[in-house]
Amino acid sequence: MRISFFFLKLHARRWYRYLSEIGLVHALFVLGLVVFGTYAVWAQVAQGRQYIALIVLPLLHSLQYYRRDHQFLVLLGLSVAVPYRLPYLVLALPFLAMMLAVGHWAYLALSVAAIFLLPLLHMRPFLPHNWFLQLGSFLPYRLFEWRCGLRQYGLAIIILWLAGAALSVFPVAVPIVLFFLALNTSVFQLMAEPKEMLTAMASSPGHLLRLKAMDQLALHALLTAPLVALDLWFHPQYWYIVLYVVVIGAVTQVQAVVYKYSLYRPGQRFESDSVFQLLVMSSFLVPFLLPIPFWVAVANYKKSIRQLTPYF
Repeated sequence: MRISFFFLKLHARRWYRYLSEIGLVHALFVLGLVVFGTYAVWAQVAQGRQYIALIVLPLLHSLQYYRRDHQFLVLLGLSVAVPYRLPYLVLALPFLAMMLAVGHWAYLALSVAAIFLLPLLHMRPFLPHNWFLQLGSFLPYRLFEWRCGLRQYGLAIIILWLAGAALSVFPVAVPIVLFFLALNTSVFQLMAEPKEMLTAMASSPGHLLRLKAMDQLALHALLTAPLVALDLWFHPQYWYIVLYVVVIGAVTQVQAVVYKYSLYRPGQRFESDSVFQLLVMSSFLVPFLLPIPFWVAVANYKKSIRQLTPYF
């Protein structure tokens, strides 16, 4: 039991360090997503769909899959199962409490038994890692930002997209997911192409910026259109909310393009300025700050023209 508590304390410190490293904004987003997801499951359980609470089992299985300490525990002569039963039980407590609250003893017993047996499993599920390396390969090479971005962030975007689709029955789910999808796809504009590609793609700086902005808007719209359709299907009375978030996403994509070329250096990779992008996007939420995103986009557009002119 002392070993179990030691591992529980060790994982608590690890998660605290992780939340500290990603920063306050991302930490609040992660915590908010966990709370919202737990509430969404409880809403389904309260309506009689108790089986939804069993989602905790594949989630715990994914943690078990990513364990890398099996051989280390064997070398120390420790059980490979006992240290993890208590952490898994603590993580599953909200879902076990849901089953207990509605009195579904069969699901409760099944979950407890699964938590007891799960640390004994070492068979890894099929995860198509190589498939993610091919994600985006169908796009033309001039869209290299999306080809690279989907390979690097494809898994996160797919999870976010699927979460939005699954929770689209809730009025606020899709707008929130669209907001963060816009932030994620804007990060694709981090890699600057060689200067030879500039003249191969366009005839002038203005032509290049228009082409890049239209490509970014079209691909982002293709990614988010199904989620917008789902939201309009379930909540047509709130059409103005999703339309407003779509406008925010569109401005964010244009802003990402002109920001990239305002700092253009051939072949250079820029540091992600997601905090700046988040602040610009958040300006839409405060009425008297509405002009800021458009002013920043225009200022960066003018700077991009000056920055690109020597290469044409």
